[in-house]
Amino acid sequence: MSLGSARGVLLAAADEQLGLPAAGRLAVAALTSAASSGSAPPPEQLLDTLLHMHTARKDDGQHAGLLWVQAGGAVVLLRQLSAVPAAGQEPLSQEASAAAAVEQLLLPALASLSSDAVERQQALVAATAEITAAFACWGLAEHLVQAAAGSHQQQQPPSASAQGQQQQAQPLAGIQAAVGQLTPELRLGLATAVLQEALKALPCEAAQEAEQAPRFLLQHAAEHTLPAVLQLLAADQPRQAGSSKAKAQTHQAAAAAARSAARQLLAAALQAACAVQQQGPALQQLWATCRDLLAAAGYERQLGLALLVQFGGPLLPPAGGSGSGPPCPAAGQGQWVGLQGDAAFWALLRACLADGELANRKRAAHMLQLAVAGPDGQPVPGWRPLLKLLDCLEELAPHLVQDGWAEIDGLHPRATAAQADSDVLAGAAAGPGGSPGSWEWLAVVWSRGLSHQHHQVQRQVLSSFLNRRWHASSADEQRQLGVGSMCLTAVPQAFVLGTLLPAAGQAHMWRGEGAAELQQQMASWVGAYAAAQAGAGPQQAQQLLLGLLARLESGDSSGQQQRPLVQTLAAALQAASEAVAAAPERGTDAAWQLLFLQRLRQATSSLSGHWGSTNSSHARSTCRSLLAAAAATVVLLPAGGAAEGTGSSGSSGSSDVQLLAAAGAWLQELPLALLLPSGELHHPAAAWVGAGGWQRLLPLLAACIEAYMAGHAQVPKHHADETSSSSAPQVPIGWADWQRQAAGLACLALLLAFCAGDGAGRNRVARKTAAAQPSAADLAKTLVGCSRVLQVLYRRPYLSSSSAERCLLLIGALLSVGLPPATAAKSRPFLSGLEPVEQPAGWLAECLSVLLAAGADELASYAGMAAAASLWAAVPGQMQPGRLAGGAAEEQAPRRAQLALSCLCGSLQLLACQRGSLGRAVATGGQRLAAGCLEALCSFGQAQQGGQQAQAAGWNAARWQLAAAQLLPVADCCSALATAAEARWLDSPSQAAAGSAAGVALDGVLRLQAAALEAAAAAQAQGKAAMASGTPGALAAYSHRLCWKAAHALMLLLQLLQTRQQGQAGGTSSQPLPAQQPWEEQQAAVLAAALTSLQRSAALSALASDARGLLYQLRCCRLVLPGPLASAQVGQAALAQRQRGQQPHEQQQQVAASSGSANVELAGWLCQAAWLAYEGAAVATKRRRAGLTAAVVSACLHPQLFEPRAASAALHAPDGPVQRLLGGLLELGTKSWRIMSITSLQLFGLLSRHPELAPHYVPSLQQTLLWGTSEDPGQSGVGDAVDADSAAELAALIAPADAELAAAFAGSELAPRVAALCLLRCWVEQAGQQAQQAQQAQQRASPQGTADAAAGTGSGAAAREAGLLIWRRLLGLAASDPELSAARYSPLGHVHRKKVRVWQALCTLSQLVPDDQVEADFDALLAALDKPELSNVRQYIDTAALVLLRRRPTLLRSRVLPALRDCTTSGTHALSSLLILAARELVWQLRPAGAAQPSGSPEGSSGSGGSHGGGTQSGGSGQLAAHAPRHQKDEGEEVGSQAQADEELLGEVLAAITPWALSHVHALRTFSQLVLWRLYELFPWVPQKDATAAALLHFFTENNDVWRLRRGLSHTFLFDTFDLDRAVTPAGMLCTVRRVRGGRGRQRRDRQQTVQPALLCVRLARLPLLSWLSFPQGTSVLRADASFEGAPQPLMEAVQAFLSSERQSLRQDFRDSKAAATAAELAPAAQPGQLPPAGAGGGSNWQKKGGGAAVSAGIAGAAAGGGGPSGAAASGPWADALGSAALLGGGLDGTEAELAAAAEAAAAARGGPRQQLVVVASLLTKAPNLAGLARTCEVFRASCLVLGDMSVTRLKEFTSIAVTAHQWIPLAEVPEAALATWLQAQATAGWTLVGLEQTAESVQLQDFCFPDRTVLVLGREKEGIPPHILGLLHSTVEIPQLGLIRSLNVHVSGAICMWELTRQRLVKGGAVAGPAGGGNGGA
Repeated sequence: MSLGSARGVLLAAADEQLGLPAAGRLAVAALTSAASSGSAPPPEQLLDTLLHMHTARKDDGQHAGLLWVQAGGAVVLLRQLSAVPAAGQEPLSQEASAAAAVEQLLLPALASLSSDAVERQQALVAATAEITAAFACWGLAEHLVQAAAGSHQQQQPPSASAQGQQQQAQPLAGIQAAVGQLTPELRLGLATAVLQEALKALPCEAAQEAEQAPRFLLQHAAEHTLPAVLQLLAADQPRQAGSSKAKAQTHQAAAAAARSAARQLLAAALQAACAVQQQGPALQQLWATCRDLLAAAGYERQLGLALLVQFGGPLLPPAGGSGSGPPCPAAGQGQWVGLQGDAAFWALLRACLADGELANRKRAAHMLQLAVAGPDGQPVPGWRPLLKLLDCLEELAPHLVQDGWAEIDGLHPRATAAQADSDVLAGAAAGPGGSPGSWEWLAVVWSRGLSHQHHQVQRQVLSSFLNRRWHASSADEQRQLGVGSMCLTAVPQAFVLGTLLPAAGQAHMWRGEGAAELQQQMASWVGAYAAAQAGAGPQQAQQLLLGLLARLESGDSSGQQQRPLVQTLAAALQAASEAVAAAPERGTDAAWQLLFLQRLRQATSSLSGHWGSTNSSHARSTCRSLLAAAAATVVLLPAGGAAEGTGSSGSSGSSDVQLLAAAGAWLQELPLALLLPSGELHHPAAAWVGAGGWQRLLPLLAACIEAYMAGHAQVPKHHADETSSSSAPQVPIGWADWQRQAAGLACLALLLAFCAGDGAGRNRVARKTAAAQPSAADLAKTLVGCSRVLQVLYRRPYLSSSSAERCLLLIGALLSVGLPPATAAKSRPFLSGLEPVEQPAGWLAECLSVLLAAGADELASYAGMAAAASLWAAVPGQMQPGRLAGGAAEEQAPRRAQLALSCLCGSLQLLACQRGSLGRAVATGGQRLAAGCLEALCSFGQAQQGGQQAQAAGWNAARWQLAAAQLLPVADCCSALATAAEARWLDSPSQAAAGSAAGVALDGVLRLQAAALEAAAAAQAQGKAAMASGTPGALAAYSHRLCWKAAHALMLLLQLLQTRQQGQAGGTSSQPLPAQQPWEEQQAAVLAAALTSLQRSAALSALASDARGLLYQLRCCRLVLPGPLASAQVGQAALAQRQRGQQPHEQQQQVAASSGSANVELAGWLCQAAWLAYEGAAVATKRRRAGLTAAVVSACLHPQLFEPRAASAALHAPDGPVQRLLGGLLELGTKSWRIMSITSLQLFGLLSRHPELAPHYVPSLQQTLLWGTSEDPGQSGVGDAVDADSAAELAALIAPADAELAAAFAGSELAPRVAALCLLRCWVEQAGQQAQQAQQAQQRASPQGTADAAAGTGSGAAAREAGLLIWRRLLGLAASDPELSAARYSPLGHVHRKKVRVWQALCTLSQLVPDDQVEADFDALLAALDKPELSNVRQYIDTAALVLLRRRPTLLRSRVLPALRDCTTSGTHALSSLLILAARELVWQLRPAGAAQPSGSPEGSSGSGGSHGGGTQSGGSGQLAAHAPRHQKDEGEEVGSQAQADEELLGEVLAAITPWALSHVHALRTFSQLVLWRLYELFPWVPQKDATAAALLHFFTENNDVWRLRRGLSHTFLFDTFDLDRAVTPAGMLCTVRRVRGGRGRQRRDRQQTVQPALLCVRLARLPLLSWLSFPQGTSVLRADASFEGAPQPLMEAVQAFLSSERQSLRQDFRDSKAAATAAELAPAAQPGQLPPAGAGGGSNWQKKGGGAAVSAGIAGAAAGGGGPSGAAASGPWADALGSAALLGGGLDGTEAELAAAAEAAAAARGGPRQQLVVVASLLTKAPNLAGLARTCEVFRASCLVLGDMSVTRLKEFTSIAVTAHQWIPLAEVPEAALATWLQAQATAGWTLVGLEQTAESVQLQDFCFPDRTVLVLGREKEGIPPHILGLLHSTVEIPQLGLIRSLNVHVSGAICMWELTRQRLVKGGAVAGPAGGGNGGA
């Protein structure tokens, strides 16, 4: 074969995936075949041929595969040469051949391989290193190592051998080029392999000279390669700018691979250093690199830890050893001693242990374990607790952390521990790195615990930290506490501020049980820590306080979610400040106090934007803590301070003035509402400010005011460098700074006024001495600086504008704190969220009134001058943007004018409030101020008359700013003029002038709003940029809102003046107001403009999103609507203006839609415009705010629309405007109870006044009565802040009839239905009043009585007809509706709720049934009772039936008693209702003497349930009381015959009830027994005449079990106290009545209180609108779940609940005493107080009925078994029937009782302890799954199965699967709503909560170790465990799945988990005790 053919063979083989040996053998075979000679050529010849072949065709585009085959051939040939050297060939020539092969074949082949050919790369790298070492190519090896480490320019060692010199002479330039083609990863790997071969060759060299070559290579690697590799590892990876993401990822991957290879080379270099006795320097270099990497973060730290772990053996040799690295000589230069003595190593290790990355912490823990290892390689005992703590803190499950957390007691003992473990701590102190009990190491543990992923672990760690043993720096205290006590001063402030407090301030630390106590402990610890810092020195304590303030300043940067942190920091600041203040050496110098106040002001200012509502607990508690901190740290006027008269002179006086000013500057940052006299902070703030005495503080305040008026900034702006403020340039003081200082001075004046003027008898500030009241001179001195400027404010033209501004700012600030609340109408408490503010201190108000009255002329003149110069006379063409932005003095003019007008109006308001106490001076000043306000209003009107609004579309931003500035004072001026008019400070000409000015101003405002509307529309058409902040479009929208605010104020003023003018004229308008337009025309104009604006605003997002602007427009509509509705002329004028603004086609459509009535058309326009604006606001803001909703409702459902003169059929028709709007609101109400509540309040309030309109609104009323909400947070308005405007709109709604009831439910979802029920009750009362009037008229039989009756007939008859209409509609609906007539429905479900709602309404209306319909409706109610209704539905049917029964008493004999006597009705559902109806009607008809308060009752209480509570309060109309018993009505009838009739009726009722006392239904039997017992007490002559009745009564009173039943149902036993009159009222149905009673059953006093159900009180807590609702202390409800539709607990349900609870307790008693029960059961005879004897057949016969099988002992034995406390035996047949305890059999009868006893005995025989396993299935709803779980739980002997509803065990689907398993397994009932609370209680009791769910943290079932006490929570069938339950669980497990199906059936999953738990406990041995005998029992 020729050479070319051999090449072809090689090319063909290159395509195959051959390994390196196979490819080499193929190449050798091809070359051998190509040789011309017959014999095989030698290897060296074949190698030369192979190199020649490669060289000859080097540039012909060789295939990469060919290189691989050629390289393989070279490797095979070279291995043959190394194994058998060629004869006669020099070693140098072989070395050269090997070097040539490496250069020409191996390295190019290695470079040609792709990156994914990892195996080929490794094989070729290993072969190259092997050949290099085999042929001693150490020069080549050195080049390979140099190239890998990047040290190509390094010099050769000077001691190179001759062989090395010869190698240097050889041309190795090609080697460098070939190595340069390799990737960094390959170069590093090649160098690593070469060094490893050199290490192998070192001990194998025989000759000393030959040994030097590899040694020199290793020496070179130790001295040069090792530093280069370390530098490579520590170097940052360069980033390629502008590269794509894919390229960047590729670059990162290559860099990571290179670093991995470098670490391998590093290991080889370290071994080389060890081989040449240079281990010490090498490890020093390694540690230096690791130290730098550990000091960094991120990847660098991770790499440093990885290197430490990789080389931990040599770096950290164990005690007594030399490490675990490569073998090194014991002696030598640079011996390494380990890192244990390096302090930097321990510090960096602690930092890594607290790192946020899990991998870093794991590596650091491993290094710590190596560092503290003893001679045996295990950690020394003292360090083991710390290592275990670090290990357990890496667990996620709390119970796993808890297992190891107990080790902390050995390092840092608890405060309650008797003595620390001194042995452990002593052993730990001897270890390296210090003691693990020192703070440096404990800080790592605490930091890790406080930052744990699980919130429960964080909370436990924090509690543990606070309960440790701490001591101050005192050595005596440390010795007293013992070993292990930690010094507080050892804890650095950085840990407290950066770790401890942020952990305690997390939101979950403020929730749950014990949160308040935990926060108190946190504050106490900080206080002790601050005291320790103060003991170490004042500077450290001050540094701590400043650090807390700095942390507080940045703590609320994230908004509301950081509020808990802010509260924690504030509480810590308070505790620290009080502790520092109590220290002996506290910093009291003025400079420190001033600095503290400045920093406190900065922190408070940063929090001011996140206060939210001032009534919020967050704002109150935070501000309270800050005030306490300020009071503890700062003493405004210490003892011996500046005296009176020296407050402004001297250094001491100057510092006091500055301190007082700083205090005021901080106080103004707090919410003003909290500092007012009604605020929570007023008294403590006054106590702090006035602590030095008002006599000494008033001069200081006067000095502060003097300095302020002089322009001296007492509280300069802060700089970052507080210490160098003297050299720093002062920042100019601007408007905002002067405003803040003025507000601070006003706050100080308010507080000092309280201390000085009002402290004698009203305030709560403790006074040490009875100081005299301040004199007039004292008061005048305080404000003399302001008064001096005010007196010359106008008359001195040279007065600087800044002085005037400061004076006005101070007056405005004083007015803000001294002005009494507005005199608006008081808001009704059930609708408004605003609480009235009490009048502030009289001292300040009087002083300020005197000052303002004296300067009234100056103030009015200056305000007029400033407004005329900068507001009214401004030329639009000269206005430039930014005119009002502030800065230069001329740019402040409009703002100064606004301030002056605001002070003018506020002063007038204050003087009007003080006019009664200050006399004529105030009146004169008030008249002058009123004239100034009138002048301002006239000037505004004149400024708007120029017709400038026509060009408003072209106005710039400055012109719109001026328009807004002109509009702002208008509302204040109108309010002030109205106040002046009421104070009679405006005479008739002034009133006429005010009316004229108001009319002119109103015209201008309407024109300006139209122009603003056009400008906003034009700007929005240009895009979003045109509506940005500060643009003309945005300013036009703002001006549009101000226009309507001014219009509303002007209309109020005009209305007031019109009313006063008419009153002065005697009701006639003889002297009409000289306005530009008549009052009627102004009303029409305003209404038309408002409705037009509403329509257009809906399409403009900037205006639609302005809820306040829409409120003002709707207010204007509501204000002026009565005029157009009352006067057809005004309405036509408004409609005419509408038509003028419409297009022709719109006019035609409007005419077609109109019904011809102006009122209908006007109402349609109103409803359409309001609805469009309402929808536009919802679209723009994504919310429906409560205030806007109330405004729409109160405007569109205006009372005038329901008045007879305005109401019409077309107006209220189903397709009328009001109904269309109402339909839209009710549709929205299905998603928001707030909207439904607001709408129902207004509508039903109107219908209560106008019942004649009720037929039009029957569908709406029915929808509300049956309404249920599906809450939409975006549409509900929940969470919206309630400002004054929104509160006023809510207050404008009509109050319901029962205001108290509406208040109780105003903040709940029941509010709409409560309003509807109140309406129904109002109709009933109106009808009752009409009936009473008619009856009285008939009795009088006089013309006057007939006239009075006719006058009241209208509304009463209409109310009766409306109520009957609803009654018939709902009664028919209950019988015919598929849902309401359903026989089976889910408890607490949708149908259940609808049934309760409809029967509550029918119960309310039942009194309106006419006499001719009573029997038919009673039959309908009996038919409803015969259905299987739930108890809280049946109770309302019972009540309605009882109402009709009392209306027609004959129905008792004709309907009720026959049904009771029918024994075939035993299966009917009406039996309990028939029993209670018969008993109550009997008692009511016969009226026994003891019915009101029975003498034999063990404990009196009010009734409930079918009964809605007892009591004497009657809300009825008197109809029920009119039906008196026969013997009371027919007084002339003979007593004997009446008594006989009563006795016959009593006998009939008792005969009908008694058989049911033997019913097989346990609850019915028990209920009948209680009814009989009570009837026997009420009618004592029955037992006296009847022996059977006497025996029954004796048994009832003497039997222990029946007595226990009566005691348990004491609140339901007295059914005769049922108050029917209250039961049919909404209050009686929805609320309970609580009675306060004395002891031993004696009634001391009764107090009835209407109480909302408990759950609704919880809901109120999260409703900011009505969060003010409070309830009287001591109120309560009778049951926890009374919140279900407001329904109280029914009587029958109470019986069933009591029986169920007693049954469960008895079963538990049986299980606990099985042996005793078995012995008692086998006893030959029963003794008194014991169980009855067993029957003759051996079966238990506990519940024999009358007429059943004979009892062996007869009547006597039965009596003995049922003996009471006295032990007397009862006789009679009934004693045998009822002689045993009704509850002992657990509700089983006859044969069932015998089977139960046998089953109990069998269970006792094979019993055994149950597993501590509770299976929770409350989330499951399907009966088959629950039945299977019950069976499985009993099989595996679980402790309990928790169900959501026990009634499921009675379903056929359940019993068919469970069979009898539910009778053996203990069951518990926990509804889903109470599951979270129940789980938390179990966790508190020590149970571990484990959920079966697939989560990110779930553990595989086979890997999970179940704790001893496990609660297994199962999820829903489809959704699984909900998130709020998952958050409570300690762990979650999942079952491994291999198939495609995603999940298992929940029953199957639960069974698998129960088996795994059982298996684990069986493996442990003895954990689960099996049945006796160990068999399966035949299962």
